[in-house]
Amino acid sequence: MTICIAALADKGKSAILACDKMLTMPGLSYQIEKDYYNKNSHLEDIYVMFSGDAIAAYEVIENAKTSIANNKKNNLLPLPDTKEVLRQSYQSYRRKIVIQRFIETRGLTLDLYYSGKVNLPPQVAMEIENAFQNINIGLEMIIVSKDTDNNFHIFQLIHPGELKCLDPVGYVCIGCGTIHSLYFLTGSDYSISKTKQEVKDLVEKAKKQAEKSPGVGLKTDLIELPK
Repeated sequence: MTICIAALADKGKSAILACDKMLTMPGLSYQIEKDYYNKNSHLEDIYVMFSGDAIAAYEVIENAKTSIANNKKNNLLPLPDTKEVLRQSYQSYRRKIVIQRFIETRGLTLDLYYSGKVNLPPQVAMEIENAFQNINIGLEMIIVSKDTDNNFHIFQLIHPGELKCLDPVGYVCIGCGTIHSLYFLTGSDYSISKTKQEVKDLVEKAKKQAEKSPGVGLKTDLIELPK
């Protein structure tokens, strides 16, 4: 469910972020008037938007915040790249789900499973290994960061924890309304050299197109960077 859009402007000196306010949880999707947990979050030097399971997103982002705080507390220098911390948090969450569903339910721990001391039937071992490789937590993220030259960059974090830079395209969409937004932006006269206002207008129209999908909310959060 949902739609999230990010687009670069002013040759990378600006960026526009937009998302609806439809949150998805297991078995439930609804539109909220007040934010108790935004679909857009400011995490250190990056902005994050997510599509998919809000509970998974909350844990991934909060665990990343904890890791960053611990790195600062322990004076770890240089501090790890925030995008990489978030990506690792995403993969850690995936591993946790596999361990809970496929290892602990068999009375095992991860260390015991990999110790070779447990004689599991081949089909069981294959099931567990397939889960580690393939389990999908139903979560995608858009990350917008700024470098030391004050240029913005956009990334997409997808299953199974792959981080892709979308700067060559200039924009990215995630969520069930993606096809409508992408068709609009692809067919528009968008370019990274357009002004912030011009790109804002295109992003707003792309979000409006996404509302054709039943899972996209009508309300919109929009962020202009730099603020």
